[in-house]
Amino acid sequence: MKKQKREEKSLKIFYAQRILCNKFGFNENLSDLISNLMINFYEKFFNDFNYEKMKHYRNAYSNLLMCAGSIGYYQLDFYIGLMDKDTLTYKFTQEKAIEKIIEIIGDCTIIPSIGSYIRNNGEKIIIKTLKVTKFFDKYPQDYDHDIAYKLKEIFNQDSIITNIIRSYETNFNNETKKSKEYIYSVMEEYNLSWKQAVQAVNSGW
Repeated sequence: MKKQKREEKSLKIFYAQRILCNKFGFNENLSDLISNLMINFYEKFFNDFNYEKMKHYRNAYSNLLMCAGSIGYYQLDFYIGLMDKDTLTYKFTQEKAIEKIIEIIGDCTIIPSIGSYIRNNGEKIIIKTLKVTKFFDKYPQDYDHDIAYKLKEIFNQDSIITNIIRSYETNFNNETKKSKEYIYSVMEEYNLSWKQAVQAVNSGW
């Protein structure tokens, strides 16, 4: 068996030498050097090649590409000032404001922050503000507009700034212990990174 493999390798090198000389015009010395390099590199490169494993991986990767348009999340940010625009006072405490926002938006992340603006008379106003972030896998039509106007009315604001981001890199890191173990096994078997293995599994591995 080993003798047959050595003979096959020798024939491949000879074939490569002849092709490089006759078809591409290389001289003998250069064709000898390149043909040995090509065949030896090829053998090492595909040393761990597994036909069935790679066929499975390719099919999963094809599924991932076909589903690429639907993978990813929308991130919607609201910036909500808590100071009443007419009275320049706070109608709600921060805690009560958070309660009202959750009643309207549901699951979300709320970050207290500070906003500022300069009025027409030159007066600088510092405002307690809440940044509210919500994620969607499918974005509801006109959601940002409808919610923004509800928030404007409740907090009596001139405007509610919204920011929509389409992200293909959103990670929730919420895998179960069992699914993590499976992802790690895919990583090890196919020599993939964590992200590649997760994408492969999510695409129907």
